[in-house]
Order: sequence, then C-alpha cells, then structure tokens
Amino acid sequence: MQELLDPAKAHSTLLTWTPDHPIPRSVRNWGFCADFSNWLPGDLILVSAQKPGFIQQSIRRIQAQGGYDTVHARWEHAAVYIGSSALCEATRKGVVVSDIYHYIGQHLIRVRRNPTLNNDQRWELAVNALKLRSYRYGYRSILTLLWKSQFSGYWGTRTFTYPQRTRICSELYADAHTKASNGIILGNITSGEITPASLSMEKKLIDVKTKWVKII
Repeated sequence: MQELLDPAKAHSTLLTWTPDHPIPRSVRNWGFCADFSNWLPGDLILVSAQKPGFIQQSIRRIQAQGGYDTVHARWEHAAVYIGSSALCEATRKGVVVSDIYHYIGQHLIRVRRNPTLNNDQRWELAVNALKLRSYRYGYRSILTLLWKSQFSGYWGTRTFTYPQRTRICSELYADAHTKASNGIILGNITSGEITPASLSMEKKLIDVKTKWVKII
C-alpha cells in the first residue's frame, strides 16, 4: 500500500495550520496544505497530476509500455525535498529550485526516503542535487526511454547509459542519492533506466506517512 496525499481526501483532515509566512493565493484559497513537519531534506517527492496533460500522459504511457504496473507508472515526476517547502527538480528549463506549493491540490503526492541515511547524508543528498542547478534537461534520455519502452521493455539487459551534464527528474534524485550514500544505487539495475516508476518500486526506500492540514 502506497502512502500518498490525495486532494480528494483533504476535506476529511482534523489537523489545522496557521501559516507564519506568505503562501501562494491558490493554496490559501483551496484551504489545505501538506503537513511538512515530518519531511526531511533529501526525501524523494513523487507527483501524479489529477488532470494530466500530454507530457504527463506520455510519461505514464512510456512507463506502462516498458513493463511497470499502473500504480507505479502513474508517477510522472520526481523531485528532491530541500526543506521549508523547497524542492530541487529537473524540468524542461533544466535543474531548478522551486516549491511544493504548485503541486498542492492538483496532484497526488508521495514522499519516500532511505531510512538508513543519517542526517548528514540527507543534507548531502540535498546539496548534491543543488550542485546540478546548471545542468540542462536530458531530452536525449527521454527519447532513449521511449525507444526502449516500445521495442525492448525495461526487463532486458542494460544497453545504454545517460549522457553527462543532462538530467531528468528521477536521475537527479538517484545520482544525488548515490553520492550521499557511499554508492547505493537506485533504479532498475537490470535494464539501467531510472524513472519515477522505478523509484516508486525501489525497495531501498520507504514511504513517509503524510497528512493534510486545513489552513486557518
């Protein structure tokens, strides 16, 4: 069973939160937010759009065609939690710092972490991701994943490596994790790809139970 935040269930929360800092008007008007209190730097954030656009639908389709079950293929984006609602993520603009708020209310959200990492390693993971802010988005990696999902699947022998100085969202997290954890590798070791679906299945990570809070 995956631990996730579902916007459809936000109204059932009994927890309240009074922000002590400005938050986006869209979130304040919606009236609910994620409870960040037990999130840690270096946590993995997976998101799944409630109303997916063409790109989100394509990512889900690619992952499903490659052999992933729907409960894992539905996660179309991954990010690194930095703290204080901030994320480091790879987008079409490259590796950027953003915040969790633009996913609140419109996406399923799942938080995962490696429970064997200590606090120093968690911070190192976050810093490792931030160091890649100058990296461009890995369009070539996306095309490779598409080709592989259609012609060979993600269950075969590893046949490719990602180009350097490019990043896709899931690779950003996996690379930062490997450097912080003394070489622990995440992703589909058999085939070699690192996708949101592979991080969803990753047994080295556990889900972090998170609740909604009502904004008052």
